[in-house]
Amino acid sequence: MMPMASPFYLLIGVGLIGIDVISLASKLIFPFIST
Repeated sequence: MMPMASPFYLLIGVGLIGIDVISLASKLIFPFIST
């Protein structure tokens, strides 16, 4: 395995998880803001 591949895939994984968390959090937070 190439040495650069592991951090690269780790960064992509963290990015995708971050997007999921942000989208989920926005769905939970927006109803409180709109009230």
